[in-house]
Amino acid sequence: MSENEKTNTITASEILEHYSNSSVEDLIEEMPANIASELVILSSKLWSVGSHILKAEQKYNKRWLEEREGYKTDKACDIFMKTTEEYAKVQQAKYAEKSVIELIRSLKKLLQSKLTEYQHTNV
Repeated sequence: MSENEKTNTITASEILEHYSNSSVEDLIEEMPANIASELVILSSKLWSVGSHILKAEQKYNKRWLEEREGYKTDKACDIFMKTTEEYAKVQQAKYAEKSVIELIRSLKKLLQSKLTEYQHTNV
């Protein structure tokens, strides 16, 4: 990939950041082609988020097994594990997945609305 391609490539994180900081006026000005491109990027990156969840859960489970011996019950170990970095990473990965899915849904609705708007204004 050339240096020019690297600087022109937008990431899923940048798309999430863009929309989290957008106002209603920004959304009104958004072009359908941009929305469609962002949908493709987000959809293609969704598998990556799932991969992060799997890796985080594996690390969490490994740590849980290591810690379990020090507790009388599974529940006590579960409570302790909720204070660990491994638990936080699993939760963050799950929240990221939910955010991407919800943004995809919202962008689909926005795109449909924009396309309908353009059809009515260009008739």
